[in-house]
Amino acid sequence: MVLLRAIYGEVLKVKRTLVMRLAFLAPLIIVGFVFLVFLDGGDELWDDPPENAWLELGKMVNILWALIVLPLFTTLQTALLAGIEHDSEQWKRLYALPVPRWCVYVAKQVVATGLMGLSHVGLVVASLVAGVLLWCLVPSAGFHAPVPWGRFLLPVGVAYLGSWLILAIHTWIGQRWKGFALASAMGIVLTIAGMAVISSEWGSYYPWALSGVLVNTLNKGEALPWRELVLGCGGGLLATVLGAWEVTRRDVL
Repeated sequence: MVLLRAIYGEVLKVKRTLVMRLAFLAPLIIVGFVFLVFLDGGDELWDDPPENAWLELGKMVNILWALIVLPLFTTLQTALLAGIEHDSEQWKRLYALPVPRWCVYVAKQVVATGLMGLSHVGLVVASLVAGVLLWCLVPSAGFHAPVPWGRFLLPVGVAYLGSWLILAIHTWIGQRWKGFALASAMGIVLTIAGMAVISSEWGSYYPWALSGVLVNTLNKGEALPWRELVLGCGGGLLATVLGAWEVTRRDVL
């Protein structure tokens, strides 16, 4: 019950804030970009027959999202969530309340994970709307075919689960250090490194490339890479536990 109250308190903090708006704005930007690309010259981009237009749209949206936008958005989101307390110097007061410290930390993590889940739901909805608009504007594009729901939704789901590890890492970074610039710079550098190693053997172990590896593997029609999925999802849970343990032992000045 204490944890649930702490989560409810975090939800109240983010209502009508930039953090909540970005959760829906980020997927709209990436889907809008892909929509314009397809509208301008989609026929030149599709390697498959037109009846697979939904999959081609999903492939482009998901790889851009998982490889570039998702890691950067995670950095921004967690830094803004932690900044709510940093800006008003509230961490010390929060940890002085008759609430276990780990509850405060885990509540932040749960809200960040929930907001990321909303972003992925928004990504699916925006992709469907973009496909319908392309169907209306370019009837020959192939979007008249039924949506292959399984192959369309699976990459989005695994990208979300694969992001749990970097969510946990950046939640800890955002709360551990006050500077927004520091957290942002670390996220940008680590994301660029992920783009460099995604095609190598290290990509399957590098947290900031896991979602990209998962989506890229499914885009190629290969089997679901369970090792990367377990590392991203299970590693996120483990990192959350370690972060909460570290918070309970830290002196807050």
